[in-house]
Amino acid sequence: MLHPYLALLVRHLPDIGRELGITIRVTSTFRTPQKQRELYAVFKAGKMPYVVAAPGSSKHEKGLAIDVVSNDLQMLVTLLRDAAGLRWAGIRDPVHFEIP
Repeated sequence: MLHPYLALLVRHLPDIGRELGITIRVTSTFRTPQKQRELYAVFKAGKMPYVVAAPGSSKHEKGLAIDVVSNDLQMLVTLLRDAAGLRWAGIRDPVHFEIP
């Protein structure tokens, strides 16, 4: 189950993006352990453009992380890290934001 704060953000991010003149799309939220294993296998096979944490170590499995893409990464980071208080994984995994 996704943390209530993240669920609220996910629900409103596309609208906030439109208001800011950017596109924001949430691509992943809560993941079951099975889904995490599947994604990790794809990542280990070199077929995933983003970092995937090992099963059992992902904040997605605890409902504490979201993956988000935007046509304006700088604005997205400002919005989610600076304004919403989430931790950004950084340029190595630019789509990942989590509750600290």
